[in-house]
Amino acid sequence: MVASAILALSFPDEYAVIDFRVWRQLFGRRKYAFTVRDYVKYMRVMRGLARRLGWPVQEVDHAIWEYDRRKSKDTWP
Repeated sequence: MVASAILALSFPDEYAVIDFRVWRQLFGRRKYAFTVRDYVKYMRVMRGLARRLGWPVQEVDHAIWEYDRRKSKDTWP
């Protein structure tokens, strides 16, 4: 979703780029196409984690992405 990349670049402490790896870790299933509704759900969870950890949203995003990359042998699709 290109809009998520623009938001993440413009407001890096508040937004993250939606990604299949992070989605899989947050929601337990694979998904490669995302809607605005998906992004709202994704950001709700990401912001909750960021608040609990005291981290910027993109740091949470990067940590989850890296965890999935190391754990999974999957690559884009």
